[in-house]
Amino acid sequence: PSSTAHNNDGDGNAVSLPMPVPLFRRKPLISIAIWLGFILGTLSVLFWQNASRANSPQLSPILELVPIDSGGNPELARTARLVTTVFTNDLSHFKIARIRIVGDGEAVSPISEKENSYRLISRLETEDQNSSRLYLSIDDTKTDTLIWSREVQLPTGRRETADALIPILGEINGPMGIIAAHDTIMSKERNDGGYPCLLKYLSFMRTREESIEGKVTACFKKPVKEQRMEATILAARAMFAIEHRGARNNFDVATDEAISFARAALAADPHDGSANFAMARFSYLKKDCTSARFYTSRTVEANPNNPVFMATLAGLAKMCNYPDAEKLLDRAFRTQSPYFAKGRLLLILGALGQDRPEKIAELVSSDLPQARYNRINYYLAESLIAASQGRRDDAVRYWQLFSETIPPGGQSAEEKLRPIVALPAMRRRLVAY
Repeated sequence: PSSTAHNNDGDGNAVSLPMPVPLFRRKPLISIAIWLGFILGTLSVLFWQNASRANSPQLSPILELVPIDSGGNPELARTARLVTTVFTNDLSHFKIARIRIVGDGEAVSPISEKENSYRLISRLETEDQNSSRLYLSIDDTKTDTLIWSREVQLPTGRRETADALIPILGEINGPMGIIAAHDTIMSKERNDGGYPCLLKYLSFMRTREESIEGKVTACFKKPVKEQRMEATILAARAMFAIEHRGARNNFDVATDEAISFARAALAADPHDGSANFAMARFSYLKKDCTSARFYTSRTVEANPNNPVFMATLAGLAKMCNYPDAEKLLDRAFRTQSPYFAKGRLLLILGALGQDRPEKIAELVSSDLPQARYNRINYYLAESLIAASQGRRDDAVRYWQLFSETIPPGGQSAEEKLRPIVALPAMRRRLVAY
């Protein structure tokens, strides 16, 4: 039938009027409209969720500590309680992941969509009558994937057991640890302040890549929306003030700016490890030994197991006759991380600075890093290790690799060391070594 009818407009003119579309012909149109509305609604919800997620601050992750499986063995149960105490107390000193204790039978799901959550699972088994073996693994709970595992042989004594766990603490929750490394990859595209900015700074600190430097500069200017991170971010900003390329143009001005950020960090949280470490480091630079000794002690109190803090301060302590310099160096060797190439070099400098070259034998082995900055530190460290052990050919070989990797500069050995070692006396000592 025709879909148009004719009528009169009252003046004798014919007017065409649309006829109603039959119901059987309207059903497809209604279905299409419903589906279009559903699709548009879904797309708008997804867009809103993604926009909200992009605009919401990324909080530091949560590390859930699951009760240690000791298989019902009473002897192992006592060791499990000690391990749990060490993990609970000392992992919380780091400002990477927040620590959450999970009781037996308690749900271990992530806290919210804005937060990443990791799960530390542990199992103890008897090794022999004098030791046990601790098996550790960390899962990313959002993807339910294993991101790290480790085995640790534990002696029977309480003190020895605690000491055996010290390197693991930094490897889990430290600035060069697995959680920081995993989160750095996961948050690579985020440019907001706070925790993602700290990760970018830590990545820059490891590699000194120019492509990261600009991103760190930008994100440090953005607000920090997680209160627990305020002092740590200010301290990182203080250290970045003397580490970026522009600082070389006027180092004194850069140092003054850095100290102002460090003071702000201490005002935000006087007990923050990073804030005290930053102030200690700048006090050594300024040769303010009274402040250097004070803030070194405060840093050790705040976080005695941080491989970056301990290695750096152990290399500086003798400059100001820090009273516990030897204990600090011993602590630094216990906290050392194979993933911190600069830290291995700092430990060598600390050992030589304290006339204790025998400590170099305690360095753990490390793989060749990928980033050029890390390879520079790695080759120099390996050259010095070989020299300390009388392996002249290896010492020469690694020195040659160091010379080829470092940016072009002076030709003498002392000039090649200048960008790496600030103190002239230490440079001369390394050349002689």
